[in-house]
Amino acid sequence: IQYHPENLILALELQRNRKKLDLNLSGLSDLQNIEISERVCFENILSVPEQFPLMINLGGPNINNWQASSNDFKKAHYSPSGDPFNSDKAIQNLPANIPAEIFQSGINDILRYSARLPNGKYQVTLLFSEHLYSNRGQRIFDIYIEKEAVHKKLDLSEAAGLNVAYTIESQPVTVNDFQLDIYFYEYNWSGALLNGLIIEKLS
Repeated sequence: IQYHPENLILALELQRNRKKLDLNLSGLSDLQNIEISERVCFENILSVPEQFPLMINLGGPNINNWQASSNDFKKAHYSPSGDPFNSDKAIQNLPANIPAEIFQSGINDILRYSARLPNGKYQVTLLFSEHLYSNRGQRIFDIYIEKEAVHKKLDLSEAAGLNVAYTIESQPVTVNDFQLDIYFYEYNWSGALLNGLIIEKLS
């Protein structure tokens, strides 16, 4: 095979479902100077959820229909930052149909959580339970989803108390780049906290 860098053409195309990558290669020729073109398809390069609602147990294991969180960007959902934790404290004010274990594990110092999703409209429910601080003002943070403010200056100790389940439901959010991004901005050294997520597809 002869290589002619001045004629080499590479074309990469990521399919709309983000599961296939097509590589088109031209500009090569064999010993008889016959041009070679090649197309290679890489399958399942990026995972995406197969069903909704997508329920994520941050910092904990798979539990029934709840998926364990990940820090691997190749997964369907992941957090590139934060420290997972687990607690054995009893949780008060549990919402219906959500296991206590979801509120007993989580990620401290979380800055972002992302989920690869088909484009469309979604509703996100964020699940919290403060497991360290009982005094107001010790952990305060903002939450943004797709650059829109969901809650500013959230203080879980003030809003709910220690080891008490607390939920926030977003307004419908639009995903148009195949990825839902949730950002957390902290006000003090304690960092942000998140225990679980429920992502429902609206359209």
